[in-house]
Amino acid sequence: MAKTSIHFEPCNVVKSEMHNSRVQELDYIFPELSKNNESLYYISNLHQREKECQQIYESKVKQKMQSKTVPIREGVVVIDEKTTMADLEILANEIKHLLGWTPLQIHIHRDEGYMKSPDNKGGSEVAKLNLHAHLIFDCQDKNTGKMCRNTKQQMSQVQDLCANILKMERGQKSDRKHLKALEYKIQAREKQLQEQEAKIIEYKTILETHRDLEKQNQNLFIYNGILQQKKTDLQKEYERLLADGTESEKKFKEEKEKFTAQLTKYKNHMMEQVKLELEAYRNTTFDNNVTQDRAELINDFIYKMANLLPPDKRNVSSVISDIQDWSKNVLQEKKSLVEFAEFLKKKDNHKRIAPPKKNPNTPKKGLRR
Repeated sequence: MAKTSIHFEPCNVVKSEMHNSRVQELDYIFPELSKNNESLYYISNLHQREKECQQIYESKVKQKMQSKTVPIREGVVVIDEKTTMADLEILANEIKHLLGWTPLQIHIHRDEGYMKSPDNKGGSEVAKLNLHAHLIFDCQDKNTGKMCRNTKQQMSQVQDLCANILKMERGQKSDRKHLKALEYKIQAREKQLQEQEAKIIEYKTILETHRDLEKQNQNLFIYNGILQQKKTDLQKEYERLLADGTESEKKFKEEKEKFTAQLTKYKNHMMEQVKLELEAYRNTTFDNNVTQDRAELINDFIYKMANLLPPDKRNVSSVISDIQDWSKNVLQEKKSLVEFAEFLKKKDNHKRIAPPKKNPNTPKKGLRR
C-alpha cells in the first residue's frame, strides 16, 4: 500500500495559478498526460482573495499585514491511481472542520514525474509518476482578521485524515525537508543516476570478465593450433620413418636376394668347373705323386661343396671363403687347378703325403668315379 502525507506552505498566488493551470512549461511535466489532471474551483481568483484577506486584517488589527503573515496556504498531498476528486473534497471539508481553514481550490496532477533516460520523454517509459494534489486554503479567522492558530496535534490529525479518507498508509514523521516538485525531480534523478552508475560498474565488471575469458580462449586457440601443428609434424615424421623402414627392409631384402643369387651362381659355376676338371682327371692316368695329390685335393674340395649347408657356421664360412678364393684365383686370375690346390695347402697349412705306388689298374684311393 502506498504512503500518503500532506505538506503545507505559504501560497505564492501568482506561481500557484501558473503552475496549476499549466501555463508555465516545466521539464518534469509530460504534456500528453496533462489531460488526466482535474481541478475544482471554489473561487477562481486567488490574487483577489489575498487582497480581501489583507483588507480584513487591516480593518480588524488596525495595521498593515506583515510580509511574514500568510493568509493563504497551499497543501500538497500524495495520492495514488485510485484517488478521486470526491475523496479530496471530503478531505478538504474535514480539514476545514478541524483547522477552521476555508478550501479555495483543489488540483489533481497526474502528469508529473521523471524519465528513465533523458532521451525518453514519450510517457510510455516513465520510471515513476509523482501523483499528487494541491489543496489551497484561506487560513484567516474572519472574526479577528488574524491567522488561525493551530496546534501540532491538530496538524498530526490532518495526516491521519489523509490516510483514512484516501485509504492509504500514513506516512511517518521525518526530519527530511519536504521536497518541492523540482527538488523531487532532482533527487529522483540523482537516485536514478546512482542506480545507472551501479549498473555501469556491473556491466564493466562483466565486460572485463568477458574480455579475460575471450583472451584465455584466444590463448587456448593458439595453444591448440600449436599442438595440432606438432601432431601433424609427428604424424609426418612417423610416416617418413615408416616409409624409410619399409624402404630399408625392401633394400635389405633385395641385397639378400642379390647375394643369394650371386652365391648360387658362384656355386653352380664352381661345381661345373669341378665337374669338368674331374672328368678330365678321370680320363687321365695318374703316374706321379703330384697328380695323385692333385686328385685328392679335388676330391676333398668336392666333398666340401657337397656339404655346402652344414649346421656349423664355421664350415659355412669356410666354404664361402673357398668360393671367394676360387673366384679370385681361378675365375679372375685364371690360375690352374694345380696352383689353386697348392694355394689351399699353404692356406690350411696341410701337408699331404703321397701313398705307396700301386698297380696302375687299381682304382685310386679317394677318387670317386
